[in-house]
Amino acid sequence: MGYKRAISKADSEEDIQKAITSWKNSQFRSLRATAIHFQVPLQTLRDRMAGRKAKAQAHEEAQLLSNAEEKTLVRWITRLTSTGFPATPALVVETAEEIRRGRVKLASSQNTPPTQLPPIGHEWLYRFLNRYPTLKGTYSRQLESTRHKEATYEKISRWFSVFRTQFDEQNYELENIYNVDETGFAVGTTQSTRIIVDSTQKSSWKVTPRKQEWITAIEMDSREHTC
Repeated sequence: MGYKRAISKADSEEDIQKAITSWKNSQFRSLRATAIHFQVPLQTLRDRMAGRKAKAQAHEEAQLLSNAEEKTLVRWITRLTSTGFPATPALVVETAEEIRRGRVKLASSQNTPPTQLPPIGHEWLYRFLNRYPTLKGTYSRQLESTRHKEATYEKISRWFSVFRTQFDEQNYELENIYNVDETGFAVGTTQSTRIIVDSTQKSSWKVTPRKQEWITAIEMDSREHTC
């Protein structure tokens, strides 16, 4: 009865490690008694004693980057997204390679035999994105760095405050209000670039470091839908 109660409890990695240590220190007369005491499945304990790895560890070792390394990469992508300089797929792969090279270099400095690592390709990138749903591939829109810096919440709010003041002072009629939509095309540059972004940042702008020549298209419509 005691063992049936034991297998109904989730076998945490900490409990399994404690059971293995206690068994190796001869604190119990049998492996079954060890499993009952720590409330872990007997077969799981036998498998681990035989050298089988935990599922999470085996899964991590099958990845080209460790979980910790991947989370570092995710934070880097999030930071680039928020600053307006999102990473391209090629840059994400290149950075992943750099992270992995750093790990190999550290292992070599500790007299650990170097490991032959397979190259990181685009198939890995697809799997990586699937593991982190907040990341997604999309196409960027160009935005000059001067526009990016000037489009602050405070400045936009101030513009609407001034607009409201003028509207009230001049007593404009609603039918005299027109909306103008503008879009632009950068001359001599690719307008859209494939990028990897953190979708929680709500931005796909890619800041360009220089001023550019633009072709502008304007559409105007009144509140009464007359132009």
